[in-house]
Amino acid sequence: TGHPLLTFWISSKHPSIDCFVYLCDVYPDGFSQYITEGQIKLSHRKLSKPPYNTFGLPYHSGLEGDLLPCCEEPEKVTIDLFPTSYVIPQGHSVRISINSADIDNAELCHEKGEFKIYYGEQYPSNINLPVIPSKSGAFDQ
Repeated sequence: TGHPLLTFWISSKHPSIDCFVYLCDVYPDGFSQYITEGQIKLSHRKLSKPPYNTFGLPYHSGLEGDLLPCCEEPEKVTIDLFPTSYVIPQGHSVRISINSADIDNAELCHEKGEFKIYYGEQYPSNINLPVIPSKSGAFDQ
């Protein structure tokens, strides 16, 4: 329950590509259930000092002075996804999808292009899922 936080490493030759991120629950039979999503324009990836309390969530100002050029070398990006409250049952897994276009926002996607996502020991991409423990202190299964 709360804002999932995603950190991923990315590179692109395109100056301001959009990144649409989706978090899904994947059932044992392969069925995928949408949970939540987030979006960031790659040129707005710089983390800035927020002018108000963001409760620890990443803040991207969007100000012209904070815009960054394209990142042809891997760079870390941290974003929060829309808040949600969802139980992922035992035996299910989660899927993160990162795309440069979204059907519901097609008119907003002005920059076409490709990007590369990195992972592994050198590029520790990860997602932090907010968890509320049960009243007994143990997690419900």
